[in-house]
Amino acid sequence: MELISRNRAIEDQDFLSFLYSWQNVGNPAEDDPMLAGEYFDESLNEMRFFSQEELDKSRQKEIDDFKHLIDDKPKVDSTVFATLVIDTPDDSDEIEYVTDVLATLIELRSLKMIFIPLYKTNWFNDDEIKNHDPVTKIAYNKLKSFIGKDDYRDGILISSKSDLKKFLPLYFNLVTANYIAHGFFYSENLKTVFSYHYSGELWQYCLSKKGLKLIEDFVRSNSLIVNKKYTTYNGV
Repeated sequence: MELISRNRAIEDQDFLSFLYSWQNVGNPAEDDPMLAGEYFDESLNEMRFFSQEELDKSRQKEIDDFKHLIDDKPKVDSTVFATLVIDTPDDSDEIEYVTDVLATLIELRSLKMIFIPLYKTNWFNDDEIKNHDPVTKIAYNKLKSFIGKDDYRDGILISSKSDLKKFLPLYFNLVTANYIAHGFFYSENLKTVFSYHYSGELWQYCLSKKGLKLIEDFVRSNSLIVNKKYTTYNGV
């Protein structure tokens, strides 16, 4: 396991383009401006009149704050050639199963997996974790110990099967609890973005045809269950 800068984690422009498209899903600049009128004021816990100047100023602050959370616009627009979704068998534990699948893949292909928060935020938020259940809190504290920092905003690179098997159960637990949003991680070798879904699905967004073929070969050779409902191909 290696701690890497955010710039290193997103230096692959295809990965950056993928993340950037998801980052902008919540961009307040894309929303229509509010018009002067009566709205609920959370600070006062009541309805009141907001002037246009007040609303415009508030909107601009939201836009400016949001810009600090997202990365610089990428130089390319990545293409998702296919989204391959793998299901966990009914008689298997979801987190254990997907962890074993990815551990096998990383060893077979000598891969390096890059983990990074979707936005430029801290991995750890002690105030937020207070609202979660004890199991999630345990995973949170173990992840802190694994990284070795209480305050960390950058990337994690994992290239060994043993490290991946230690890390993924903690990471997936936090994704399942919705503490980590989406939980995208990346293989530069395969040019594929991975994401674990709380229902036990492994989503694989293939950003190259070569990576797609290698993933398909891996799926076939290991008799993995393809979710045909959500698996899609984009002109391949």
